[in-house]
Amino acid sequence: MSSSQSTPQQSSAKSELSSQDDKCADKSLAKLAPDAEVLPKQIPLIERLFLRKISKMIANEKWRALELVLWSYSNDIKSCDYVSDVGDTGDDDEVSFLHIVHYACQFNPPQSIVRLLASMYSTGITTPDKTGRLPLHYAAKCGASPRLIKCLIKMDPSAVSTKDSEGKIPIHHLCLHYVDAFHPNNVSGDINVEDCMLQAICALVEVDPSIVAVEDDLDVTALEYAIESNAPYRVVRRLQMATGKFWKEREKTTASEQNTRLVNDNNHDVDNFPDHHRCELGYGQRQIEELNTSFSHINSSSTSDAEEKSHDLINTTVEVPGQKSSNA
Repeated sequence: MSSSQSTPQQSSAKSELSSQDDKCADKSLAKLAPDAEVLPKQIPLIERLFLRKISKMIANEKWRALELVLWSYSNDIKSCDYVSDVGDTGDDDEVSFLHIVHYACQFNPPQSIVRLLASMYSTGITTPDKTGRLPLHYAAKCGASPRLIKCLIKMDPSAVSTKDSEGKIPIHHLCLHYVDAFHPNNVSGDINVEDCMLQAICALVEVDPSIVAVEDDLDVTALEYAIESNAPYRVVRRLQMATGKFWKEREKTTASEQNTRLVNDNNHDVDNFPDHHRCELGYGQRQIEELNTSFSHINSSSTSDAEEKSHDLINTTVEVPGQKSSNA
């Protein structure tokens, strides 16, 4: 055997050394995604290497190159020859395929990137991480564009009212962190933090108006977080109006429900009234009607007698003292 040819053992050793080098280079990803869960070790090697690669591109925000990689990979994904088991590589800081979308949303990616990732790992859109957060939580917390927030809402509308381990829903994170996390983007046109924040809040409230009244585990609402974070005046005012409108509608709905409940209860009582009580009630009503009839007859007869007496008095001759009667 020539020296230029390598044995299978040598190839395996080189592959292992290369894997160790990549592993050491990727330790920095743990700092970028502290909330990402450990990657399951049963994931095939090819897919683990792929996730490692795209995680680096996400962290470096190489969106154009990443879009090409994702598009190519998604077209060839069914033909990939995965390795069934690679054993323990010792690297527990990689991003899970279930939470790669969560990780990407921390860097305000274009909608096309999120759509490609969601098409490849669809369960990740609706799967919370270990903090109970969904991609929408991270997008709201990290100052994502209104377009990305609307895109995530369309993919999973229920995420708008999903609470994380702290009892916070996306609008809490948005009102608390958006001002500090927002970065103007001249390419996309997202320049004004006030306008972008208003659009994001309106998109969330449109799906579920009740979120403005939701309190987290610290009993704090989105409006209170907005005031605490020195959010722009228009944002605070918009939240105040949305909160007031919600409670007014709530009061109207509560009053209407109470009236409906009373009517239904009365109808239920009448329908469930015992038969013998119904008979007694009917008999009593008939007695009242007979008494009313008797009183009406008595009143009419009394009226006629009074009229006759009055008529007799009028026709009676009145004698004036000092005058003689004509009959005398």
